[in-house]
Amino acid sequence: MHARLLSLIVAFLVAGCLSSTPPEEDNNEAPPVDIESPPLPSNLAWRQLASASLPRAEHCAANIGSKFYVLGGFVLPNPVSAPGAAGNVPTGPPVNAVEIYDAATNSWSVGPAYPTVLEHCLATSVGDTIYVFYSVIGIEEPASYKLKAGTTSWVAIASPPNNHNSGMACVMDGLIYTAGSAPTVDIYDPATDKWTTKEATIPTDRGHTSGGCANGKLYVTAGDIGGHSQNTDATEEFDPVKDNWTVKAPVPVKRGSIQAVSWLGRIVVMGGQDGSTNVPAYPDVNAYDPVTDTWTDLPKMTGRHGFAAVVFEDKIYVFAGAPQQGVSAFSETHVLEAQ
Repeated sequence: MHARLLSLIVAFLVAGCLSSTPPEEDNNEAPPVDIESPPLPSNLAWRQLASASLPRAEHCAANIGSKFYVLGGFVLPNPVSAPGAAGNVPTGPPVNAVEIYDAATNSWSVGPAYPTVLEHCLATSVGDTIYVFYSVIGIEEPASYKLKAGTTSWVAIASPPNNHNSGMACVMDGLIYTAGSAPTVDIYDPATDKWTTKEATIPTDRGHTSGGCANGKLYVTAGDIGGHSQNTDATEEFDPVKDNWTVKAPVPVKRGSIQAVSWLGRIVVMGGQDGSTNVPAYPDVNAYDPVTDTWTDLPKMTGRHGFAAVVFEDKIYVFAGAPQQGVSAFSETHVLEAQ
């Protein structure tokens, strides 16, 4: 009996020792996912669409579905650049005219006039509403407005706390990020009509710039750093979570007065000028891939600066602008699409 009891005690101790062995760690952390930008279409080409009624430059545009609202800017009588240094030639007052392009019918119509004249403005859309941001230095009256689809009444909203008029705007997670033409990034929440300013300042302060959003980051590229004849090729990435900037690969063609859009996981930089006068604006189109930090040349466009660009259904639409460097304007509309 003593032998049997001893055996039970030994068995109990052995079992206890075995059960005290720590279990294997259950690592529920998901493995890292390799981000890869979608492939670029191999048969891209520009196609001309119906022209607007007004030849304008330094305007802005945004879409609700297939309808694109082109707003404000300088309306000039012809596409010939006036003599004199670029940026130093009188252009006449800006306008509040709004024209609507319908991609479904390739036709134009007159939209509800903006409540104030505007130029070098920012426009984008969230859901069924267009948001236009415009800062007027020294004037406290409303200058930024929103317009809901199916309505004709512009509603005043809070203007950016810093002047991003010749910068860029893009949307991430329902928030509108504005940058360029001011040192900081300002974020607008359409749900609350409130702005938040981030602390980090952009490494290369510049105006007449643009950029876009991709993979949770904001990108600003090219632009003017001291007048139209002093341009930068700098590309810089802003991380809103870390609130910091990182220098990235420069744009291949240095110029200012560009336009850029977020497209197929990339930032596409188009057009521009370098301060020359009475020569064609830049036709260059370059796509930046944030995943690989590399640039790819895309088909050249009809050269222009001071224009508007919007993406819809993986196509890039460009509206009007200045075909010659200096003061000029035309009303042409083009689209970059797979053939």
